[in-house]
Amino acid sequence: MADTAAPITTDLDFEREGKQVGALKVPHAREDSALGALLMPVTTIRNGEGPTVLLIAGAHGDEYEGPVALMKLARDLKPEAIRGRVIIVPALNLPALLAGRRHSPIDGKAISSCFPGDRQGTITQAIAAFTRDELVNRADLVLDLQSGGRSMIFLPHVAIQRQDDPAAMATALAAAPPSARRSDWCVTISTAPDRSPASSEPVPSST
Repeated sequence: MADTAAPITTDLDFEREGKQVGALKVPHAREDSALGALLMPVTTIRNGEGPTVLLIAGAHGDEYEGPVALMKLARDLKPEAIRGRVIIVPALNLPALLAGRRHSPIDGKAISSCFPGDRQGTITQAIAAFTRDELVNRADLVLDLQSGGRSMIFLPHVAIQRQDDPAAMATALAAAPPSARRSDWCVTISTAPDRSPASSEPVPSST
């Protein structure tokens, strides 16, 4: 079993004002590097008090649109353009993205099926646990950019996990971009923890 030899760490200070570009250091011992590590790029931007938005992409390594979009945003977004904090993780499953594969070539896992994760588990499980504990738990809103990869073609689509808290549900619905209100977009609300499309209901869109 491929596992992490030490905790995932980062030099980023998520509370610091301004823009920081850094990485999560994910331990990954291998034949050519006993103390090796993967460096997952992360950008954090903070400007005063306000909500925290977590933007992630690259959950599946053959879906390139999200990582490209978030890398461009990380490059261009400036602190003065926001109020609050934005955390950008463009390559959540970095091993899979580097290999151009849906699942990680290291442990064969898809990170979307690994949550809530395990810090002492395989590398994908450890990344999932860190993401939940250190990133998702800081966020007021999480946007996960996905696409169809090599095997599917997606229509423009917003998927929202049902929230028991009415205020949280209203916030999630309000976060859908204005273009999602067009009739050529599909907005679904998932009723299952795994966000399975089979257990989603459509939300009527207005033109």
